Amino acid sequence: MQNSSRPGRGNGPKPHSKFRLLPSLAGQLPKTERALGVLHGASYLRPLTIPAMYVLLAYLMFVGTNPAFLSPRALLFLGGLILLLMAAERFRRRFYLDPSREGGIHWRALVLQFTKWPFFMMAAWRALLGRPAQYALTQKVGSKRPIVMWPHLGVGCLLAGAWIVAYTLNNAVAPALSAITAAIVLFSFGLVVTELRLMPPPFEPGMYMKRRAQLSDMLARRMSRRNQIGAAAR
Repeated sequence: MQNSSRPGRGNGPKPHSKFRLLPSLAGQLPKTERALGVLHGASYLRPLTIPAMYVLLAYLMFVGTNPAFLSPRALLFLGGLILLLMAAERFRRRFYLDPSREGGIHWRALVLQFTKWPFFMMAAWRALLGRPAQYALTQKVGSKRPIVMWPHLGVGCLLAGAWIVAYTLNNAVAPALSAITAAIVLFSFGLVVTELRLMPPPFEPGMYMKRRAQLSDMLARRMSRRNQIGAAAR
């Protein structure tokens, strides 16, 4: 996650590439490629929407209204969109190296998306200001320095305080907003608790040998099938 705060390092389109490099090259590109360049990697900016969602949630609680996007009709359309995205994800899994073991819901990746938004905001801020960042080595062992604790502890406390103030001012908070707030507060505090756990060892020989055996069997079957197809084509 620390590497997410580097403006121009790592894999994938970083904020530095979007805010600094693309504008200097845009004038040399055709209009179509210029538009595709802006849209490419837009999914990497998802973490920036999370703090905006927190601010919107607090505002809706203070206003004391039940938002229209939480109505049954809107939630029905949202469910349809989720099903469409799941179908697209299902198609992509056909190209996984090990679909039977790499399938399912990648909940750890979803948790990481919510966890790293403070570092992504730091990267975006540095990219806007043009400040360079030192290369951060990824730690393979436990660290006593809290990385996740303080931002998410602050989010949990602020949203809980916002709910209390909104309830005091309006004598009620919409049930849907209360449920969303409770889920975010519990999730934020849960992230804080994870930093209190002992970090697993960086390398486990038993797990390595098990995974190597699984992949060797799978690759051997694929190679045999490829040889059979090649022999039949001749």
